[in-house]
Amino acid sequence: MSMRSVVCCIVACFVLLQGELHAQTSYPELKKIYENVDGTLSIDNYMQALKGMDARANELVRGIDDTQERGRATLLWHAYQRENIFQYWKAIGGRPADLQKLRPCQLSTDPDVPELELLSPEDLKNVLDWYFRVNKNATSYERMKECLYGIKSEKVRRIYAFGLLERELQVNGMSKDLEPVFEVFRCCMKNREIVERVNELEKMYTPVRENAIAPEIVLPDDKGNTFRLTDFQEKCVFICVWALDSVNGADELDTFAEAKKVNEKWGEGGIEFVNIAMGASEDMDKWRKILTEKKQTEWMINLFCDKTKSAFVKDYLIEALPRYIFVEIDGVLRSGWFISPVNQSLFKQVFVKNLWFYKRVGI
Repeated sequence: MSMRSVVCCIVACFVLLQGELHAQTSYPELKKIYENVDGTLSIDNYMQALKGMDARANELVRGIDDTQERGRATLLWHAYQRENIFQYWKAIGGRPADLQKLRPCQLSTDPDVPELELLSPEDLKNVLDWYFRVNKNATSYERMKECLYGIKSEKVRRIYAFGLLERELQVNGMSKDLEPVFEVFRCCMKNREIVERVNELEKMYTPVRENAIAPEIVLPDDKGNTFRLTDFQEKCVFICVWALDSVNGADELDTFAEAKKVNEKWGEGGIEFVNIAMGASEDMDKWRKILTEKKQTEWMINLFCDKTKSAFVKDYLIEALPRYIFVEIDGVLRSGWFISPVNQSLFKQVFVKNLWFYKRVGI
């Protein structure tokens, strides 16, 4: 190797090292600039303070020599700034009119830039999340749609849009709003593996989508009988699924009991409350002991599900617990991922205003 080649290699290594050093030092410093949020400031005073933060961040970014690294740092800088704006807006009450006043302060970001591909998956997610949250106030479906239609990079689409689809399905299932997004993926994604995975997810979640006929549930209860969901088609059935092997799993029964307080106001005839303990077959004695200790379970239907053998786990895609499921009259699945009663005021609002059953009986 010639001396010139050796020098070139040394220079190239130095440039790479310089970029790595900037990634390790400048970026945490950028984030630190925007960490503090003072909700006591007026909007005018906050906007003035924000200008000072922006000036310090701009100085740090301008000190990065490598063009790509500077582009990457700029994306993160703008994301941290938007996060600060959003947190301040929440701290002063979260009024839409105030967000409109604050939006002109945010640093502009083009979501379709090559530097996005240089970000780690977590940073990429954060950059686009904050872009959509402050710029667009977009729903998950709108974020996926805009990413698929508006960003050329297949890598970014895969990491952000497909990642968001997976998370949304795991947390909320397939709502009516989400159903059209599968076709958008098929139209926009060129990656065959991702398209096939999208098709698999659609096939998996369609049987438990909103307003589908709920799959049958057949499980043993604590009295030695067999529970069948189809035996309760003249009532609504509200189900809590909890983890028997979790340290605080049984505490979910206390939360579930709060739902009865909402129901009692409207009369007890319309809803059957069912709790399902998820565990191994050898845990049934432990389950019975918990039911004895938890007196509020006396008015519930108490079921046990063997998590390794039961069809219920596969049919309802049971993964993260706890899970709440609401089945309407005639076995219609209102939601396989219903809101938890842990926030009673919000739960009551959803329970009363949005459920077809309550509208039907005129409550």
